[in-house]
Amino acid sequence: MSHLCFKIGVILIFNYSGVLVVRSLYPELIVLPNSKLFYLALIIFCFIKFNFKGYLSVKFFQILIAVFLAYSVIGCTSIPTNARTNVKEFSEPPIGEETAVFIGDNMLYQGKISTANYLHVQKMIDGVAYDIHEGFYKAHGDKDGKFFYSITGSPGAVIQNPFADPAVTLSVNSDKEVCVSTPFVTEAACYEGGTPEEVTRSINSSQDFQQTLIYSGNTGKIINISYREFTGGMARDAFSNNVEYDMSKSNIIRYKGAEIEVLDYDNRSIKFRVIKQFKPTMEYSY
Repeated sequence: MSHLCFKIGVILIFNYSGVLVVRSLYPELIVLPNSKLFYLALIIFCFIKFNFKGYLSVKFFQILIAVFLAYSVIGCTSIPTNARTNVKEFSEPPIGEETAVFIGDNMLYQGKISTANYLHVQKMIDGVAYDIHEGFYKAHGDKDGKFFYSITGSPGAVIQNPFADPAVTLSVNSDKEVCVSTPFVTEAACYEGGTPEEVTRSINSSQDFQQTLIYSGNTGKIINISYREFTGGMARDAFSNNVEYDMSKSNIIRYKGAEIEVLDYDNRSIKFRVIKQFKPTMEYSY
């Protein structure tokens, strides 16, 4: 047993890929963990239990541990974080488009289109150390033209073996395998069969800050409009208001910069055309 401990420890200290060597020497250890910390603990245990009789002196053991720690620090994976997400805001309905809504419906809406690079894993990968579920994984950044992606997808996630090193990023190698990088090793484990595809993807979503007008019906020529503001989906009650407009005087609704031409209305719905939105749309990246 002490002989086995020593062989495993020495191989793993000087060459992390020695996991494969150990597994080939000792097939019974096919579930051998991939974690460096596990092997460091194993070395310490073996030294205390068997005192490495006939193998190492205490001084050489200390040197061995120092080399292991230096290797762990130097070998840390550097993950680029220079990926950019381009955002284009929009407002609906478009200016000049004839639109109809029912009582209680929002008349105006602010959204955004976010465009970024993603890794699309089209089939689930059932790996020894990591399971990679199908989904879209957003890019962290790229280095020399190679992209590295988040381990949390939409949907999708990387689930690791309890004994494996933590997964920090995904990538695709030249063989079109999906690779998992750890804090210590870039592309520590690579798997085929995921049918990976690196794509540019655009996602529509609502803006965090929403302004809207709500049609609340009419009394004769008087129409009732409610103004509401929302932040993160929560209404800002202090900024809510109900206003009335006399259509016999003008069929234009103006409120906080927005302008709407009323085309028709009754106690069920309103038909209108947007002349001006609450605020101009913007484009930016982060």
